[in-house]
Amino acid sequence: MAIPVLSQINLIMSDRGRETILGKIRKALGDDVQPQAMPDMVSPIYFKPEEYHALDFFCENFTKTKGVVFKFETLEKLDLALSEWISSQGFAHVVMEETLPLPSTQKKTEGRENLEEIEVGITSCESLVARTGSMLISSATASGRAISAFAHIHVVVASYSQVVDDIEDALQLVKRKYKRIPSMLSLTTGPSRTADIEKTLVLGAHGPKELYLFLWNDTQY
Repeated sequence: MAIPVLSQINLIMSDRGRETILGKIRKALGDDVQPQAMPDMVSPIYFKPEEYHALDFFCENFTKTKGVVFKFETLEKLDLALSEWISSQGFAHVVMEETLPLPSTQKKTEGRENLEEIEVGITSCESLVARTGSMLISSATASGRAISAFAHIHVVVASYSQVVDDIEDALQLVKRKYKRIPSMLSLTTGPSRTADIEKTLVLGAHGPKELYLFLWNDTQY
């Protein structure tokens, strides 16, 4: 069966185009190629601002991501303020499974029965990352994986000394503390959010809708 004239022309043009491309490749391979510089994997790509204070920088970045932070000079003041805040908001189901030194707050909490009904979950964290305003949370605590993921409102209790410069510093602290990496690490940066639907930002899409941090100053002791 004879090939139509138009198809023959297309085949000839395809062959010529392929030969042109192969010719350019052969020419390039035959020329001296300058070695490409390897990327620098050691030097830091992030530099601290000239006027830098880790705690202030963390709080600034934390609030930029819709987080709310409260600072207190003592743990006792934090406990009373957190307890009063819970009472004033009228929360129905507040859970705190970790043994935190917060006796006033502990009286306002209860155990978890149905994860989906947890209105407020109170946990600790491993560290606070100044560069990104993030909290590093692990499954190694008594709260495990569930509280920080299922609670509609996530409250974290931490201290000034837990603030570190960067994520690498946070991971090093975890390694030193547990001698291993816990099965789950969550770098939480603000409330859960998504903009997948019509580019509209929605908070609480895959986790807590609100994120609060209660900080106390342990550096004065």
